[in-house]
Amino acid sequence: MGAPDFRRPRGFEEHRVDQPPNRRTPAEILSAQPPLQPDQRAALWRLVGKAPQAVLVVPRSLSTSLQLGGYLNYISRGGSLTLHDENGLPLKGRGQIEELVEDWRCVDQLDSRRRINSPIARRFVFGAPPGTSPEAVEAAARLHLRRLHGRDHPFVQVTHTDTDHPHVHAVVRVLGRQRRRLTLHHRDLAIYREDYAKALREAGVEADATPRWLRGQPGRGETAGHWRSRADFEEKGGPAPRWLEAQYLEAAQLLRSSQPAGDRELRVIESRGRLHRGLLDLAWRLSRSPEEEDRRLSQALTTHVCRLPPPETERLTLSRQMQLRAMDRTRLEPSGERGERHR
Repeated sequence: MGAPDFRRPRGFEEHRVDQPPNRRTPAEILSAQPPLQPDQRAALWRLVGKAPQAVLVVPRSLSTSLQLGGYLNYISRGGSLTLHDENGLPLKGRGQIEELVEDWRCVDQLDSRRRINSPIARRFVFGAPPGTSPEAVEAAARLHLRRLHGRDHPFVQVTHTDTDHPHVHAVVRVLGRQRRRLTLHHRDLAIYREDYAKALREAGVEADATPRWLRGQPGRGETAGHWRSRADFEEKGGPAPRWLEAQYLEAAQLLRSSQPAGDRELRVIESRGRLHRGLLDLAWRLSRSPEEEDRRLSQALTTHVCRLPPPETERLTLSRQMQLRAMDRTRLEPSGERGERHR
């Protein structure tokens, strides 16, 4: 008997966004050799100029038609806002939304590969800096979606302007017209975000998608859920979120410990050292470039390194804030009360 054939049957292909050929990783940016290419130079100027970062949020996917209909009703404010599909055609009112949901449900049910928990659609939220034109954000989101999904995967989008940050909600159907299912891996998020930042720039909005490490920010960024819960806690008061309580507890434990920093802090310091060496080496190479703009960029990079935030983790920053508050309370207490307390 021959060896078993574990090849995947035809028709089970998945659609993933290919990495753009012009995308450069942080290591490639730091290893650039002068004279720089125009796109390399522009990326470094955005880094030292601290260009606003493009915001792309990918919430949980929608697995049922009930979830899809509820979300479309939510982002359309009950049908009062107009949705637009990949061709720019409007969909307004609950009736047209229900027709779209039924159409996507029927198409998804015809897929024999579908599992019980297979998603029908994926959600995306595209943000922009305060004061950005809503029309520019809408155009950038549509350009990005068409570039990555529009040829095969239908989508609808709507722009919200009820906050200081105009943003676009988009829903993309998972099953494409070519019967390929759209998958999204964690490593794809950087590609999505960089392409969206490029679309913003093409729409006339200054934006970048620089990795946190290159910006001197350790760890992962705050999730959208944590950001909302922190904002609600600071604005309305009440009990602190559990994740915030855990952060303060961890900071208090670090403050009580005999060591000024733990393994996590040491890793952050080592990472910052690599970043400093990489940026300063790049600045040294650019200072010897025949191009005058490269030499000016060298000076800007050196200044950027000097102005990077301190290499601290969130818990170390919180522990120092707690220590300063304790010192302030001790300094403001009358000496007699302080002595009675410690008897």
